[in-house]
Amino acid sequence: MNDVPNDPPEEYHSDLGPNGEVPLREKLAYGLGSPLDGFAGGAVGAMTMPIFVMMFGVSPSVLSLVGILYKVWDAMTDVAAGWLSDNARTRWGRRRPFLFVGAIMTGLWMPVIWFFPQGWPTGLLVTWMVGCWMVRDIFASMYNIPMSCLLVEMTPSSKERTNISAIRSYFGNASGLLIGWFWFFTQLSVFNDASGKPDVILGTRWVTTIFAVIVIIAGIVPAFFVKERFYHQAEKQPKISLKENFKFTFTNKPFLLLVCFTLIFTIGTSSKNGLAFFAKMYYVFGGDQKLAATVTGFESTLTLFVGLLGIPIFQYLANRYGNRNALMSAMAIVSTASFSTIFTYTPTMPYLTILTGVLLAPATAGMWVVIPPMLGDIMDYDELRTGERREGSFSAIYSWQLKMAFAIGGGLSGPLVELVGFRISNGIHQPEHVINMMRILLATIPFVLVAISMLLLWRFPLNRKRMAEINEELVRRRGAI
Repeated sequence: MNDVPNDPPEEYHSDLGPNGEVPLREKLAYGLGSPLDGFAGGAVGAMTMPIFVMMFGVSPSVLSLVGILYKVWDAMTDVAAGWLSDNARTRWGRRRPFLFVGAIMTGLWMPVIWFFPQGWPTGLLVTWMVGCWMVRDIFASMYNIPMSCLLVEMTPSSKERTNISAIRSYFGNASGLLIGWFWFFTQLSVFNDASGKPDVILGTRWVTTIFAVIVIIAGIVPAFFVKERFYHQAEKQPKISLKENFKFTFTNKPFLLLVCFTLIFTIGTSSKNGLAFFAKMYYVFGGDQKLAATVTGFESTLTLFVGLLGIPIFQYLANRYGNRNALMSAMAIVSTASFSTIFTYTPTMPYLTILTGVLLAPATAGMWVVIPPMLGDIMDYDELRTGERREGSFSAIYSWQLKMAFAIGGGLSGPLVELVGFRISNGIHQPEHVINMMRILLATIPFVLVAISMLLLWRFPLNRKRMAEINEELVRRRGAI
């Protein structure tokens, strides 16, 4: 491919600081729009097990299989959104039109999944659920992939991308607090039925609608206030076919290494989340949904504040010692926290389960401070290699494998617990050996997979020295001073 034509320095980053610093108001606008994915997906994820498994008796294995199939579709919409936004040429840029439409349509569609007629058979309920997920994900991909691209396009500075990612994490943690209380909100007395019992479905409909309004209002902010600083460069390059996109993306070795790391790590942590639901609900909480929802809410509150403390710590570690070393530190904490469930999951002290979440919080927050700038480094490396900006392709494919990893990890939990003897018909009266095996799986599977992912991460080649060389060459190529 030919090199991208040079841009005049004043076109390229005349409104940035001397080291690529982005104005604070723009960072905050970007952060405000970042929780959309958490709200849109979390509102469904928080209630899928309580409603479809516990209320309607859907098999965990069936739900796991559905989740995997749904993620295949989700991956397709991500790739399509990345390719379309890469090739978009509008007076408003490549990304911002997608953000505006995607935020509005995602919010409008969010509550629809819960408006099914009660009394439907299980098969029809599952079909409705999957259909609604698929439509919602078209709109969510339309927003999320261009949003990920903007992080890279706001500044050419790798360090400043880490700082922006940190602000994004603050907003993401705040949204996680609300998601953590979602199940509790649906059981408030205002949603009780005529007999005085909580109408969880009614509560879910109303709470999801409130979340949807937040998604629309916050989601459109980046479309108006965040700038695409590589657009003048990108609009001069020829459009690329979807086939070529895949070809050039999958020949990028640092990208493949990051993908493999994320895939293994995410399967480990997401399998923990699914296994933890069964271990908590049927062992620690004894089937008490009110207690489970309350503990979950308190855990989300505490992990919010602990996670907020982790953001500046890992921001400092990344800026001081490099992204890879900061991420290795986060992985070590995640591995330790996963194994801690052996001691913290006990029915005599149900609130002790919060300790594992508190241990995970700073590392999880730190991880998502560091990974997006690493993806940005890969995009800069790719520009040096190919002469083109393809943020959408990398963001889409990375998002695709991330979602597939979540689906595989979450999908494993259902078959695994049934493999060791769990039966939904037994309710809280599961045999002791089943409970013990569930707890062993919960502690060991994430621990082992996270350890393997750390070995892969150690081989990641784009360290601080290499990125300094790449950025120097890109500045020369672009004609920037």
